[in-house]
Amino acid sequence: MNTNKNTEKGNVLSPSSDVNTSDKVNSRTELIDNVVKKLVSETNFQFFKGKITGNHYLIYLDEQPGTALSAGSIEIGWGKKYKPKPIYQRPGDQHKLKVQKQILSDFLSGERIGTMAFYDSIEKFGNLDVVDGVQRGTIIYNFLKGKLTLDGALASKFWAYWLKTIINGMDEVTYDEVTRRSCESLLKSINVSKRIPKVKFTELPMNLQQDIRQLSIDTKNIREVIFTCLETQEKIFPTHVDFDGHKVIEMIRFKFNKLNLQQKPVDPVHLIWGSSSEYNKISRSYVESLPELMLSLGYTLEQNEAKDDKLLRVFNEIVIRSMLVYDNQIKWGLGIQKFSENILDNVYEDPEVSNSILFMESFLPHNLGRVFNELFVDVNGVERPLKLATEIVGKTQKIVMHRVFIVSLMVFYDFMMEKKLTSKYYQNGEPTSNLFNLVELLSKVISCLSLYSVNSSTWTTDSTKVLVKYGLVGMYKENQELFDDMILLQKSGTSRDTPTQILHKVISMIDSYTL
Repeated sequence: MNTNKNTEKGNVLSPSSDVNTSDKVNSRTELIDNVVKKLVSETNFQFFKGKITGNHYLIYLDEQPGTALSAGSIEIGWGKKYKPKPIYQRPGDQHKLKVQKQILSDFLSGERIGTMAFYDSIEKFGNLDVVDGVQRGTIIYNFLKGKLTLDGALASKFWAYWLKTIINGMDEVTYDEVTRRSCESLLKSINVSKRIPKVKFTELPMNLQQDIRQLSIDTKNIREVIFTCLETQEKIFPTHVDFDGHKVIEMIRFKFNKLNLQQKPVDPVHLIWGSSSEYNKISRSYVESLPELMLSLGYTLEQNEAKDDKLLRVFNEIVIRSMLVYDNQIKWGLGIQKFSENILDNVYEDPEVSNSILFMESFLPHNLGRVFNELFVDVNGVERPLKLATEIVGKTQKIVMHRVFIVSLMVFYDFMMEKKLTSKYYQNGEPTSNLFNLVELLSKVISCLSLYSVNSSTWTTDSTKVLVKYGLVGMYKENQELFDDMILLQKSGTSRDTPTQILHKVISMIDSYTL
């Protein structure tokens, strides 16, 4: 009887017990889901949602100490095994020469100069991206190649530190005659010279060169970018449907930016190249693959890798800021340093589709961009290339003028589509002379920004000023208020209307003059 009661009791309680357990499980699942959603929505890009399964993932770096990297390894492998210029890096000569020599002096005197960080390149061919330390690596490499020398007090410090090695180099048992003579000659030079001899690696005795090649710098390696599923706590691999290679690059960029923003005197503008911003991606792609507009504005590449890199970054910044202004993402006069930091911190939301991105991806390279590298027949029947106003490539206030010019090209596209003027500027998909004429005239009108610092009483009388020089006096007198508003764009965007509103009026005015 008792047994039956116990059994019956058990049968009665069992479903109730299951319900309680189920409620606890459901409650716990709901709690976890809510926390996951909140973390994913309110934290940075380390969290993302898988496109296929909808699961959420935490991304983090697996960093481990690396083996010390010798100067000799840098000499052999810099630019080969060790890649100093992944797309998120800044140029390798950011430090002033004085700072470079001080860093080199510390390294050659046995002092620590920090840790270099590497990441296995995507190709997995044994190449390593330099995530942190490209400046130090480049300094060491340049010294070993004879491109960087020490002099003065830094040379004196070097000779004192390596004096024992130089003296030992005269040992007849250990070293060959060439090395012995070289060491003796060096000691005599230090002794008799009025100035301390400079330190140039390629001129040092062989024993000293060999010992310097053994000097090393600490390293750490980013072995892996790990994806952990928040729902299942499982680690996923590159073969998984949710694995995102772009997120890997974003994490490496984030690490690079974090490391370098902590180090002064690096200006954040030099790091824009590595931003994950959609604006930056489109701008960088345009600048690298279609440089005609860049060249037409006077940004001529010099066949010097470091200088060319800086030049590309400067122009990239101009284009990015133009895009952000055009999409009303930033104020016209936002300071360059704050602007750069905000780009790096991903303050600006990247819209799925923005007007500026459509313009940069489609209309500029495939349509409008052709006016910058093709010939056309002008009103005088002369076949010639586009000629932008010379002030556009001048040194004074040129950065602002270039931004105004680029934004005005974007506004022109809007104006043309809004007013249904495609046939006026294109025939059978080919740009007409009207388009060439409009762009030339637009550059001349934009060049009036240079009048900002000129006495207004001379604007319409001085033949060297743009209104007289380009025959714009009549246009100016008929539209003086608009010209005045546009010229005020030189002063941090101060005007009655927004920059794009003003430029829309400017385009409309120029269109009426374009026959």
